[in-house]
Amino acid sequence: MQGMRMLALGILLMLGLFGTNAQAAPGYVDGNFASVRQICAITNLEAIASQNFVGFYADPSVPYPKTGDVGYVRAVGSNVSPCTNDTIGFDFFLPDGATLAIDSTNRVRCYAIKFTTPTQVIDFTDNPAGFQGGCSQTPSTGNFGGLFFGYAVIAPGWQVDIRVPVRYNKQLLGLSGPTSHRLTAVANTAWGTATPFVPVTVFYQAGFQNLQSSGISAITATLGVNLFSYFKGGQLYVDYGTTNAFGSSTPPATVPNTDLNFPSVSTNLTGLSPNTTYFWRYRFVTDAGTFNSSTQTFTTSAAPTFALTVNKNGTGSGTVTSSPSGINCGATCSAAFNAGASVTLSAAAASGSTFAGWSGACTGTGTCTVTMNAAQTVTATFNTAQSFGTLNLQVSGLPSGNSATLTITGPGGFNQQRTILTGTGQSLSDVVTGIYTVTAPSVVVSGTTYNPNPASQNVTVTTGSATASVNYTQAPAATFALTVSKGGTGGGTVSSSPAGIACGATCTANYSSGASVILSAVADAGSSFAGWGGACSGTGTCSVTMDAAKSVTATFNTAPAGGLTISAAKPANAPTDATRNKGQSNVLMLAFTLNPSQATQLQSITLQASGSGNDSLDLTAVKLIRDANANGQIDSGETPIASGTFSADNGTLSLALSAPLALSTGNSQFLVAADIASTLAARPAVLKAQSLPALPTPLLLTLLSMMLLGAWRMRSLRVGFLALALALALAACSGGQSTTPVDKTYQINLTSVSAQGSPTLNGLPITGATITVQK
Repeated sequence: MQGMRMLALGILLMLGLFGTNAQAAPGYVDGNFASVRQICAITNLEAIASQNFVGFYADPSVPYPKTGDVGYVRAVGSNVSPCTNDTIGFDFFLPDGATLAIDSTNRVRCYAIKFTTPTQVIDFTDNPAGFQGGCSQTPSTGNFGGLFFGYAVIAPGWQVDIRVPVRYNKQLLGLSGPTSHRLTAVANTAWGTATPFVPVTVFYQAGFQNLQSSGISAITATLGVNLFSYFKGGQLYVDYGTTNAFGSSTPPATVPNTDLNFPSVSTNLTGLSPNTTYFWRYRFVTDAGTFNSSTQTFTTSAAPTFALTVNKNGTGSGTVTSSPSGINCGATCSAAFNAGASVTLSAAAASGSTFAGWSGACTGTGTCTVTMNAAQTVTATFNTAQSFGTLNLQVSGLPSGNSATLTITGPGGFNQQRTILTGTGQSLSDVVTGIYTVTAPSVVVSGTTYNPNPASQNVTVTTGSATASVNYTQAPAATFALTVSKGGTGGGTVSSSPAGIACGATCTANYSSGASVILSAVADAGSSFAGWGGACSGTGTCSVTMDAAKSVTATFNTAPAGGLTISAAKPANAPTDATRNKGQSNVLMLAFTLNPSQATQLQSITLQASGSGNDSLDLTAVKLIRDANANGQIDSGETPIASGTFSADNGTLSLALSAPLALSTGNSQFLVAADIASTLAARPAVLKAQSLPALPTPLLLTLLSMMLLGAWRMRSLRVGFLALALALALAACSGGQSTTPVDKTYQINLTSVSAQGSPTLNGLPITGATITVQK
């Protein structure tokens, strides 16, 4: 069997079937055979079905792999059965500390090798088509918990060879050791299992490469190393000192157990002595022992020096000294100090002066400490001793109970605010003498602005006192300009309420801020008002709030050929004849519609009264109302747009609108309503016979005879006729007394309409309802 093993090895060497690292080693160190037996169905005798072993690649000059080496381990199973084919695969269990090192160069290799004549090798690493077996670069967990990479079905005289690249993170030593150190494989065959192994001992050894020092100055250095920890965790130190006994160590750096090596370890040393040689090494402490790098050296550079310069500033004088000595400024105001040295400066003011503070490399007014890691400059300011005075502040002119907040700035960064009640003052005592600026803001009280006088003033404070007075006056009310422009092909006039615009001639006027200005447009004869632009729109009146300058455009167009016409008509829901009561309000008298041929503005209407009632006294108010929804009723929100009373019985009444009402084409419906007085007045009339009381006949004859006798005695023909007439009248009254009351009737008709553009009117007059009221 040993001959078969060597034959197969020779075949693989000739064919170059090993990985890159494996080629450097001439052979495998294999372990024991582990056999699987069977009962041969042909002979009915027990025979060996397969022989199995494991091994690792080795170099004769170094019999065992060292820590960090990469090489192959293999498991081989040979079918030596005289009877039948076999299926063989392996679970790998690596030596302690070994890990897989599979990559594009060192791949898992799988072979089927015929070790009988003629020999043959089948590489099924890449799973060729038709081959009965499999090979994987990624292990799965085998039936026995190991790393499973492949298998093959082989005939007698063939063997399966599975090769796996590994990294030895611990060195292999000797051929005997604990069971946990072994290289083991479990052969899983068609006839059973076997467990071949190689007994080895492993030993851990950390490695150090690329020891280097850099960044060396007088007091610092940077050390580096490529640490091969081989997946072992621990603590990494740097030991250093001025002898090879070291004497100092850095705090430890924790090395995790997650990587083969750490190539960029860097350690900074500080606080070193200039121009000194130091010995150093890296020390790696693990649970497997302590490992030291070789001892190295470096020499720090000589310490540099930097200049410290002191400048003096200000109106006063003084002296600056240093510790350690070197500066005495006075005379010596610059000195060199070693790099890294800490220099403390102290300032002493001369008589009549004060020390105001440091600037440059220091601030404040205490001592100044400078670290000399570069050239440094410090300025000490000494000022002459200050004198003090009083600044008085006064405020007046605001409404009683109001205050103003003044801002005061002055020497030495002085900046304060004081709130002062009008008519009072405040004093700032013990302020440094000099020029102070007092600034006062405008103050708004109940919407009225008060401006300060002066808004800003400079006051010179001496050792006595100075006063800054601020008097407030009411700011004039702001005004804004309202400008009217006229456009279009026609002409017209725009007027304003309140007065100011009469455009015509005056088309711009100023109005107080917040004022509400109403503009009205009236077209000339032959023109019509087309509408507003700018700050207004539509064709009604234009209301502008003057919170800024405003511009409005009124467009007047020439009336089309044939002129403007308005057609008036009585609507179907116009009021009908009815009886109403005295004292009743809003009695509907008339309804009419107006339909202009083009947009215009209604200005007034003319009404004609008739009926037996006294219109001037009985109708206490006559109202024109826009019937917005054309329902023939006075609805909530529909209020009179014009009103008045008849000045004479059966007279006319012109109702002028306070502002022209825009009329667009189409029917616009209106109502005329009247309020009826609670007491009706009598109309002037002649005496009616039926209105006299009936007299008894005897009484009438007696009266007649007396009147005729009187006429005879007076010898007067005129008196005789008078007596005769009276007698006839009295006779006419003999029909009896009448007590039936007389009803009053009222009717209001539309006779004329006035609108912008002097329209032609059609459909007039419109007759109103006859309203009867019982007297």
